[in-house]
Amino acid sequence: MSRNDYDMPVFCNVREVIARRPHICGECGRIVERGHRYERAAGKWDHGLATHHTCADCVAWRDGFIDARRAVCGMDDRWYFGEVWADIREYCREFLGYDA
Repeated sequence: MSRNDYDMPVFCNVREVIARRPHICGECGRIVERGHRYERAAGKWDHGLATHHTCADCVAWRDGFIDARRAVCGMDDRWYFGEVWADIREYCREFLGYDA
């Protein structure tokens, strides 16, 4: 699926919350344990309503990566749920010559 196949949300509410029950991080697949902070994004895309859970580690990596990409390449700050690690690998290959 190409990036052009992804749609932007009609609306999206993003909040940092504390897990009341375990969740799976949509980026790395690790379990967000009860009592740990994570990012919860709920919204409506063309395909319907969706909720995304992102662990604090992946949020930190994503935010740092977006800042670096903007500073080094002048790229925008768009990203897609579930694609952050693929974006980081692609960036390393294209701009750093490193195959992660």
